[in-house]
Amino acid sequence: MVIFQSGDEKIHGFLALPDDECRHRAVIAIHEWWGLNGWMKERATNLAANGYIVLAVDLYREKVTADPSEARKLIRISNWFTRLRMNCGASDAVERRKM
Repeated sequence: MVIFQSGDEKIHGFLALPDDECRHRAVIAIHEWWGLNGWMKERATNLAANGYIVLAVDLYREKVTADPSEARKLIRISNWFTRLRMNCGASDAVERRKM
């Protein structure tokens, strides 16, 4: 897990990097309503193995579920504006690579 700053807020995410130190294209990965689970981290790792820098943003702040009713609650209580700000912060962090 990595932590980066977006304004006054600290945002958590999962960073997957290619094996070499060359310049690579970057992807901001947004998890499904289950949260930043193992499946999402595997997808990020697979993309990194194919030459991409991947930052999967944790929009639920370390909450993960496999239960549909709990997932529904998580998406409802998360503010869309906050999620947008997190994604913009993620984009800035990847661009500057300050993680």
